Amino acid sequence: MAWLCFAGADVAQYTAAHLPDFIKSLPLYKEGKLGDALEEAFLGFDATLTQEDVIKELKTLALLNKGDH
Repeated sequence: MAWLCFAGADVAQYTAAHLPDFIKSLPLYKEGKLGDALEEAFLGFDATLTQEDVIKELKTLALLNKGDH
């Protein structure tokens, strides 16, 4: 897969929309281990940014935000 580059604003917008639910889905969060859950979430969420469906959504955000630059 070719490396893709998105503006920080696009990734930030995606993260704001999806990170809270990602954190809440983690077993560590459900067990009340919030510090460990946050650590796992940031590492795990970062890995999701290479998934095909996420890349498609980032492309869409980039196109929508293009007019804002």
